[in-house]
Amino acid sequence: MDTLLNPRNLGTLEIYLKWRGQKLSVGRLLLANLRLYVMLTCGFSALGAAYYWLLWTGAPALLATALATTLLRDIGYFYRTARAWPDLERVMNWPQIEAIVAAHRRPALTPQSR
Repeated sequence: MDTLLNPRNLGTLEIYLKWRGQKLSVGRLLLANLRLYVMLTCGFSALGAAYYWLLWTGAPALLATALATTLLRDIGYFYRTARAWPDLERVMNWPQIEAIVAAHRRPALTPQSR
């Protein structure tokens, strides 16, 4: 396979393979990214607490608004993705996607390869 992929594009193809044959919904996509949202919430909370401690009392509200905006943006993206998925799934060249991902996967470490 002569196609070179960056890690983000390879990750996208792996996600396509993961969701192949499944019905997508906004809730399932949010759950698939739960770790990211927990990390964002913790980071924004810590930053808001630090700013509040520094006596900028409006910071927590501003950061909560930024977090809510991020979540709403992602929900809109997930909604469009879930609606388009059945059509995308029908037109994708699955054997080629599988071949590209297989060609770019690193072999698992085994005792013999160490």
